[in-house]
Amino acid sequence: MKTFKSLNSRKRSALVPFRTFRLQVLAGLIILAAACSEQSDNSAGLILIPEGNIGGDPQSLSFDRAVRVVSVEGEAANKGDNAVVAAGNSGDFRMRALLTFLIELPESTEVVGGVLTLYPRRIGGQPPLEFSIHLLDRDFEELEVTWENAAKTVRWSNPGGDYDPQALGSFSYDGGGLDSLSVDTVSVKLDSLQLDSRLAPGSNYLQMEIVPTGGEGWVSLQARELDITATVSSRLDIIYRLSGGTTFSIIERSALKDATISSYSGTTTPGMLRVGEVPASQVFFQYDIAGIPPYATINQARLLLSLYSTAFVDTFQVTSFVAGEPAFTRPSSTEALLPQRFGSGTSNLTVDVTLALQKLISADTAAAGSYLVLTSSSINFVGFAEIYPADWPDESLRPRLEVLYTDTPEAARPKGSGR
Repeated sequence: MKTFKSLNSRKRSALVPFRTFRLQVLAGLIILAAACSEQSDNSAGLILIPEGNIGGDPQSLSFDRAVRVVSVEGEAANKGDNAVVAAGNSGDFRMRALLTFLIELPESTEVVGGVLTLYPRRIGGQPPLEFSIHLLDRDFEELEVTWENAAKTVRWSNPGGDYDPQALGSFSYDGGGLDSLSVDTVSVKLDSLQLDSRLAPGSNYLQMEIVPTGGEGWVSLQARELDITATVSSRLDIIYRLSGGTTFSIIERSALKDATISSYSGTTTPGMLRVGEVPASQVFFQYDIAGIPPYATINQARLLLSLYSTAFVDTFQVTSFVAGEPAFTRPSSTEALLPQRFGSGTSNLTVDVTLALQKLISADTAAAGSYLVLTSSSINFVGFAEIYPADWPDESLRPRLEVLYTDTPEAARPKGSGR
């Protein structure tokens, strides 16, 4: 027992210097904290924060009048890389779908039949809708074709496509299959004589155009871009006979190229701002944002817009980006922000421009630009929205920018920073 007590006593003696050291460290921390000039209280006690390491409270600003707001018109965008193609008539809008198939035929063949299978995904308007299918007399560039142009530097002889007036096939569609299925199926028998006269031994590019011929409405068809591995993307079956009398079939399970071309034959309202796809236009907003501190964090920024009128097919989507001057330009996929959708009954539109405004107050404002730009999303085929302008007599209908921001702590700003 004596030996045990002696060892225990030595252990307690060894702890004394360590405890003294802990007290010294704690005293040093208290002295250091006392030197800090900024402090705040909370329910848990006293929090000490060095000056310049904390931002301010969130602040709100409302810009009721812009320095400049202007609508700029542009050329219609190509719709060759969308997940669907569309055909139909809706009001003053016209849409047609273009398809190209690559067909390989052996020597000494006679084409005796063909079937085009289409895969509708959505339908709108007043079905049933009537369509005819025609052979195109001119090839088109999938990522350049529009209503006016077959390619960037090649115009159609007839806007809307140069096609054989004699129908290769026709079909009627009422959308009944879409009640229970996400993708429906339509099979169209094609004229064998036209196919035989167009297809030759070897490689053939068979171009077609789907043209609306009756009914007020539209249908969207699954395009090859939706899923390159999908088996439901405008399938073509060609039946041919060899000179010896044997019959064969070629199946192309997906179009080589597909695109939508569209036009608008109506009018727009003079004096209104317009953002649209067909006709193409963008709206540029310039605000005096000098009141927002450089490098502030934009918690939320919203453009509040009053709509004078809308005209589009299905729904319409808009997105925003920044630009240095009011010149129509298509933003890249990395520049455009997430699109926002609205329907035909919308009278007030609130557009989230938080990320766009954050770019405008960043360090390199010259590169970021000085305009918030409202543009049509690439997903739209046709349509536009008209917006009350900044000088409209009723001030409540004018565009307004609302901003909620938090100032950045001084310690987090680059040295020598300023707007």
